[in-house]
Amino acid sequence: MTASVSVAPSFASPVVRHSTPRNFTPVPNSVVTTAPLAGFLLGDGGLGNGPNDHIDVYDAAGIAHSGATSGRVSGDFSLVSSPLTNMVKGWYAVHWNVESADGHMAGGDDGDWWAFGVGVKTMPLPSKKLSLTGDVKLPSIPTNLSASMNGLRTGMRKLSFVKSTATVATVRFKLIESKVSALIGAEFDWGVGVDKRMKTAYAIGAVPFPGRYRLTVQANVGSITGLWRTEIVIPS
Repeated sequence: MTASVSVAPSFASPVVRHSTPRNFTPVPNSVVTTAPLAGFLLGDGGLGNGPNDHIDVYDAAGIAHSGATSGRVSGDFSLVSSPLTNMVKGWYAVHWNVESADGHMAGGDDGDWWAFGVGVKTMPLPSKKLSLTGDVKLPSIPTNLSASMNGLRTGMRKLSFVKSTATVATVRFKLIESKVSALIGAEFDWGVGVDKRMKTAYAIGAVPFPGRYRLTVQANVGSITGLWRTEIVIPS
């Protein structure tokens, strides 16, 4: 099975120098039925052919399914793509970076990641309670955040937070221990929502591979922003 990864990031803002990624395909934390076109647009034309540009698509064994990265003009944008081969049922992670117009890398120093699945289903499992410890030590800031995760296995999962004075803003899973060296350091951001009836936050996203993850939650208490962390092991 052959497809191509296309990367596409947004219009350059007058106050932001770097191109910002958007319009990823497939959507991060999604499951598609067939081999995908994964993408983002760059806000400036003519990008996508820098010497350090890359779009690497890995499976759970660390095997790369992507070819050489290249860019072409698409209207007012640049379309950056890499051909994909041998895509089969399973979870995948995309690791990308593209040189912005000012010479900086749009994905930061280490590049950016997102996860998607091809033809996979998530196994329902009992929920697991989690306690996250805060970095900020102030009387007004909760020492811990409590949450539950609906199963410690790979797949699409939901993180439900216990009611707190902290307003959850971002959720990130970083793979810190893995038998596959190419995947260590992969970071996956989850979308955050609010249950208005319960007045609590939740986050939904993919845990694509087995290993030890560091879960980091950024939340706000009034004008103060804090970070809460824990580590979880996802079995193979």
